[in-house]
Amino acid sequence: MTTSKSLKCLRVPRRTLTALNVNCLVAIRYRKAANKGFANAQFNLGVMHHKGEGVLQDSVEAEAWYRKAATQSHAEAQFHLAVMHHHGPSVCCACTTRSTQTYL
Repeated sequence: MTTSKSLKCLRVPRRTLTALNVNCLVAIRYRKAANKGFANAQFNLGVMHHKGEGVLQDSVEAEAWYRKAATQSHAEAQFHLAVMHHHGPSVCCACTTRSTQTYL
């Protein structure tokens, strides 16, 4: 199994299915679909990078995937991208739900 530089999984025996292993495998599948242009996969991969679930936490990588999905009119990706730009890249959307209600 080959992975790209930004998609690194921790090496754990395959028979030991932990949440980390499952998230890592999910991230690999999302990466394949995202590279084919699927907006939902791009968004989900952005979320995983933003939160550090199954991949290394990387706000720059998260922003890149959000942007790719947002250019395809993915509403949630557009929202997450806006929150990142407004509050800074280290803030996830779950932390800002109360403050963003003023925009709605």
